[in-house]
Amino acid sequence: MEKSDFHNSSIRWITRQENSVGIFNVDSVLRVSSKSKASASEKVFALGSGVLAGNMYHDQDLAVDPPYFFQIACSDKDHVIFRTYLHSDYHKKIEACNDKGRATRTADPNKKKFKSLKPYIVRKKALKLDNFDTLYSACRQDRLDRLDLSGKIEYETQSGYVVEIEFPVKHINFIKRKKIWQMETGPILFAGRSIDNTPVKIIESLCPCFVHANSFDKVFITTDFPFNVRKIQDIPDTVNYSLDCKLYFLIY
Repeated sequence: MEKSDFHNSSIRWITRQENSVGIFNVDSVLRVSSKSKASASEKVFALGSGVLAGNMYHDQDLAVDPPYFFQIACSDKDHVIFRTYLHSDYHKKIEACNDKGRATRTADPNKKKFKSLKPYIVRKKALKLDNFDTLYSACRQDRLDRLDLSGKIEYETQSGYVVEIEFPVKHINFIKRKKIWQMETGPILFAGRSIDNTPVKIIESLCPCFVHANSFDKVFITTDFPFNVRKIQDIPDTVNYSLDCKLYFLIY
């Protein structure tokens, strides 16, 4: 079994207009694949770390005003950019956003705006942890100076494709005597259950989300990192949506 090395993975772009090279850390990796070996195919999307938008290469006033937070998610061929204005009334000052609200998203083929845009995901051999004892043992204080633990969620779409979402675990808690644990993390790149594995359908359903879990067969999704203002298809409630799935952890 392999684990994504989030410390050494990246999203890299080269813009068409200025030939500017950009590099993002990776917050999560999403794969959509077919269960059928006869029609084996896989689409891989990476979610870049969120940043406050900047006026690139200016001499002063480097932060965009009104300020907005953004993240990019991309495959080798397509991308979507999520933008969220930090103050609820700031978007009203921008005419182009008046009809779109506080949160916007734009999706395009990579070649439309970039000479190159690709996720570079480094993979390494890892151990699978799918019960309390192995998870607790791997996370003991005397075993690790730094936690390098990934979580992995697996579920099927309504059309029978398999979705795998891998992400670094940012916070995990244990009570040893009760053999209970709880994880809080995010953002992860989540896809709705009605998608197939076509790029357009996947792009339309993607949304950065918060995740909570304390069992290996269910997670609780809160849609839209960081401000919970976007809606996502297939999820009726935007807080604590319960998703039946397979959850396990990976460590080197």
